[in-house]
Parts: sequence; C-alpha cells; structure tokens
Amino acid sequence: MGQILLEQKRVVYDDWGKGLPIVLIHPPGMGRKVFLSQEPLADDFRLLIPDLSGHGDSATQKNEITIQEYADEIKAMLDEENISQAIICGYSAGGTVAQQFALSYPGQTTAVILSGGFPKVNTRMLRVHFQLGIKLVEVSCKSLAQLLAKSHTSDKQIQSKLYSHMLKTKPSIWHNFYQKALMFDCSDLLHLIDTPLFTIYGTKSPWILKHDKLYERCPHLYKTIIKGVSHQIPSKQWYTFNQLLRRFIKEYM
Repeated sequence: MGQILLEQKRVVYDDWGKGLPIVLIHPPGMGRKVFLSQEPLADDFRLLIPDLSGHGDSATQKNEITIQEYADEIKAMLDEENISQAIICGYSAGGTVAQQFALSYPGQTTAVILSGGFPKVNTRMLRVHFQLGIKLVEVSCKSLAQLLAKSHTSDKQIQSKLYSHMLKTKPSIWHNFYQKALMFDCSDLLHLIDTPLFTIYGTKSPWILKHDKLYERCPHLYKTIIKGVSHQIPSKQWYTFNQLLRRFIKEYM
C-alpha cells in the first residue's frame, strides 16, 4: 500500500503485482474495495488502485473536489511511483476521472478502459440514478452503502468489506462526486483521445448502454457488449471482465 500527501489531502492506494501498469478508478462513494475481484490481474500486470481523496482510507479537508482534481491525484500517484505511462480504467462514474486524465495527460495514457462509462449523462434513467444517489447520501449513507454492496456482489464477505469501506467516505465528498459526475461532459473532446479506448457494457442496463454511441467519434475505439448482464461488471462478472482486459491488452497494446 502506498500514499501521497497533497495540499489538504492524503491519497492511499493499493499497489499489486508487476508489469504493465493499470490504474483502476472507482465511482462515487465506493472506494478501491470495489476492485477486490481484480486482484488476479496482478499475476500479469501492475495494478494501482486509489481511494480518491475523501473516500475510504484517503482523506481531505475539502468538501468539494473537481473531476480535474481527481485526475491530478492519479497523475501524482503515477509520478510518485515513477511510472511514465499507464492504462487508465474507470468503472461507472469513475470513468469521468479516467477520461479527464486522458485529456489532461495524454502522454501518460497508454489506453483508456471504461466499464459502464459515459462522456456525459445522456439518458433520463441515468440522471434519475444520480439524483437518487445524491438524495440517499443526504438521508442515509448507511442505507446507500448497504444498497450498493448488495447490488455489486452476492458474496457476503465481500459485501461486508464494501459496506464498511464505503462508510469511511466523507459524506460531503460522496455527494459532491455524484454532482460533479452528473454535470461532467467531455463529449465534444472525445476525438482528442488518441489512444486505444475500450468500452464494456451489459445489455441489462440499457440506460448505460445507450452511451456507447457517443464514443463512435473516438479514433481508436474498441467495444464489447455483454448479453444478459447488468452494470456491475467488474464485481458481478469479474472473471469475464478480467479476461476482457487481458485480451484487449494482448491484442491492442
């Protein structure tokens, strides 16, 4: 485990394995434990998995953080580890940070992988999901953490780890990340991502899947749509997700 100290922040991250670096970026509230099922990838790659500031074991004195600031945290982590380039992988709204990093630091971006990603919230149902998340943070972080833990895995031990880790997240930061991701829009800049961009979606979450059309303007787009699965692919369909990452890297890197 590593950590970096920034102005008014401390960012903690897991550092597993050796080889080609892959950064895994979590969505609002969930923290790095959402990627517990990606640990087998450390047999072949070096995984760097941060708790973005204000989440999990990371801390911040701030109550608001921008998507750009989160991208800057990823850069600071890579610089701390003397890593010149990495594959940047974002899950769900963590993809906003991945895309912002790729746009801000193209020289350090080997490729972008988005599981359930979006360049902007472009469906009514996804907007509703964000609004419900924002409301639940205001009402009860415990209820939201319990809901997310159960929706991501049927494994009771992993549910418990996810739940307890989410409860470490600073409520104002959780709320703010939802808001910033809801407002995020890089759709007019996608043509500037001049590295391989790989999107992964499940057909059982059509309000997310519909965003795949927006990535057609990317110059080096690769995509997979998995039939009969929902949005939580890294945790609920972890074996398939891990194999897709391996295959993509083998074929296109």
